[in-house]
Amino acid sequence: MCLLIEDAEPLLAMRQQGVRIQGITNLLNMTDGFLNDLLNLQIICTFNVDLRKLDSALLRPGRLIARKEVKALSKLDANLLAQRLGIKHHFEEPATRGEFYAMLENQNILIHDVAPDKDSSTLIDEIL
Repeated sequence: MCLLIEDAEPLLAMRQQGVRIQGITNLLNMTDGFLNDLLNLQIICTFNVDLRKLDSALLRPGRLIARKEVKALSKLDANLLAQRLGIKHHFEEPATRGEFYAMLENQNILIHDVAPDKDSSTLIDEIL
């Protein structure tokens, strides 16, 4: 069985000296010892913080099966991927996969620009 926990930063955060955090305690118990033997559970967590901010118990030898780090694509790779995906954008700097997902999702959305020096108004603002 597999459990996926996305945006797990709060769950995986380093514990302070003498403070017991139930979330990390439960996670460690589920992945080690009797409970893991019964559940045969693998847990995948996604997070967007430096490894030094994670609880050290998670990083002990034998605790992790794998660790994958996803970094920004180089300028060249970003432009090759954009071309392959049919995105008409030229990257001048490295790009994250999140930028690609946003561009792909927003292809069918009509976006109106608002001048940065003007406040946008709603019908209610105009009535009042």
